[in-house]
Amino acid sequence: MKKLLRLCVLMLGFCLAATFHLQAQKVEISNSKFFYAVSDKVLVLEDPTQKLTLQDILAVDNAQKFRPPANKKLNFGYSGAAYWLRLNVEAANVGKYRWVLEFDYPLLDFITVYSQDAQGNWKAQQTGDRLPFAERAIDYRNPTIGIDLTREGLQTFYIRIQTQSASQFPMHIRVVEDLYQAKLSEQIVYGIFFGILICMLAYNILILISVQDKSYFFYLITILGNLVLFSSLNGFTHQYITPGNPYWSNQLVLIGLNGLAVGVHLFALYFLDTWRYARWVYVGQVLLIGLCSLMFVLSFGIPYLLAGRLSILLSLITSVFTIIAGFVVLSKGNQAARFFLAAWLFYLTGAILLVLRNVGVLPINLITTHSIEIGNSLEVILLALALGDKYRIYRLEREKAQNQLLEVQREANENLERKVEERTRQLSEANEELNQVNEELSVTLDQLTIQKNLVEQKNEDITASINYAKRIQKAFLPSRSLMKSCLPEHFVLFRPKDVVSGDFYWFEAQPDYLMLAAVDCTGHGVPGALMSMIGDSLLNEIVNVHKITTPNIILNELHDKVRTALKQKESENRDGMDLALCKVDLANRMLHFAGAKNPLYYFEQGELVVVKGDKVPIGGLQREMQRIFTNHEIPLGAPNSKTFYIFSDGYQDQFGGSEKRKFLVSGLKNLLKQIHLLPMEDQKKLLADTIADWMDKGNQEQIDDILIIGFRI
Repeated sequence: MKKLLRLCVLMLGFCLAATFHLQAQKVEISNSKFFYAVSDKVLVLEDPTQKLTLQDILAVDNAQKFRPPANKKLNFGYSGAAYWLRLNVEAANVGKYRWVLEFDYPLLDFITVYSQDAQGNWKAQQTGDRLPFAERAIDYRNPTIGIDLTREGLQTFYIRIQTQSASQFPMHIRVVEDLYQAKLSEQIVYGIFFGILICMLAYNILILISVQDKSYFFYLITILGNLVLFSSLNGFTHQYITPGNPYWSNQLVLIGLNGLAVGVHLFALYFLDTWRYARWVYVGQVLLIGLCSLMFVLSFGIPYLLAGRLSILLSLITSVFTIIAGFVVLSKGNQAARFFLAAWLFYLTGAILLVLRNVGVLPINLITTHSIEIGNSLEVILLALALGDKYRIYRLEREKAQNQLLEVQREANENLERKVEERTRQLSEANEELNQVNEELSVTLDQLTIQKNLVEQKNEDITASINYAKRIQKAFLPSRSLMKSCLPEHFVLFRPKDVVSGDFYWFEAQPDYLMLAAVDCTGHGVPGALMSMIGDSLLNEIVNVHKITTPNIILNELHDKVRTALKQKESENRDGMDLALCKVDLANRMLHFAGAKNPLYYFEQGELVVVKGDKVPIGGLQREMQRIFTNHEIPLGAPNSKTFYIFSDGYQDQFGGSEKRKFLVSGLKNLLKQIHLLPMEDQKKLLADTIADWMDKGNQEQIDDILIIGFRI
């Protein structure tokens, strides 16, 4: 009997302790802080049937079934069950702040929060990504419910969550103002992240157009997959893209996940050239591409829970297989796999951490939540290095092949020289007689005569070609009559150093605007003229074909096209051009200017104003990621109230004078100050006479092409 009594007392004590433990789970709220993490304060009841109602939960039997979660982060993976959470909140001195209950996982389908009003009646509030976004009381990507904490004392909240996505319920109670502050900070972070992806997308589209390499196309698929996946995982598609169609909130996650897997395999297949280095890897990639593509299609028809599990399984296989493929190909001698492997190790490590977090293996924290974004940022940098390293290896292989060809050619030349020497010796021995020597001299004289005639003919041909090039250059220069009719107040001082010029001027006239450029190409003479033809052609293409009329954007495009036309990414070519480009907006009487090293001068009320161009040329070496020029705007004011000048550096760099020094920029400025009020033709004559006198005094020849354009509007 005593043993039975002791046993009853022991069981009663255990039950009281357990009951006290369950009741002791509460969150104490005050105005001392504005943010409370409450995931570890709730009690959980799993509902595998998904049929329990609030009345069932309030029943004594079920109420006692609530237990503290084994996983303090409330992460149950892809379970398919419904979950009831009980949260006790004790408010004291909360003031007039508005409080909300936030669920820090945007993909939860249905969330119902039950609370009691002042009369003890239960009321329900619903949210989740399966409801239209407009029905949310708070405009935020995470599901958020307003709660009333103005009544001091203990309140109990029952929360029912049912979702087909990962059952993870990180929860916070916070003040609305604190929520908005956090929203602003995270928008900046995600803005930077998505901005990087979008910039990389645009950049690689341009690279794809330039190099026509399939690797870039499939890399674009991976970037698009990342954009869709991350924007869906973080609730941005439901908030901004499909707010009225909740079906796509979860579906876009599968689309992004499976599309990313397909892109990863295609990119790895072509970039690593697995058909050449490891056939079994190639076969595996083809099979996985088929499975991921099939999963992409099936995800629209099969249950979401099953589709999610299968998609995650394929993503894990994709992660592991891609890393294996990189190691295998690297071991087979493909050096381009080094940076590729490093890039995907970072990226796929982040993906694996995210997947393991979603299935409940890893806890929810800052690293696991943003591991994929961190890995993706590192992957972008390393893949850029991988693509550059691939082309570096290609260039070295090409140089090696060229060196081998030169070696073969050198050996052939040596063999030929030995044969010539042997033949000469034989002829010398056979032709000892004087008459044969005379015959050889006669033959030699005839050959010299022929060579002399050939040289003279070549000189005539070269001179004719240069004169023809002059006519061609003159033909593509703007019509002076057109410029005079559209721009009455102007002059053009154009003095090539040689027959043809590396400087040229360009003019475009439309009803509502005029465009005028002074361009200084690398070199002068025939090489400079060839560059000027390229520049004139590209300017016409950019403005007349692509309809780009903003000066700085024209220079951006011109720079890229010059580098592409001269293949400067793959070669040591550093040719380019400096120029000053003006657009006259006739309707708004505004002059827009952009310059590549060359400035714009203009006089306003007798004062010289210098608008400097950017300190970088068009074409040539580019160390920055993208060359961007600056647009300047100058109001024209009253008609003919300002005089503008654009020019090349030939005038100011000309040597002369008694000291045989350069004319200099300061000399040009002083001269323009003296003459800027004169009629345009008088200014042109004074500029031409001044530089001619300058060269005569120093007995100097013209060293560069000279181009100065002045105009008034």
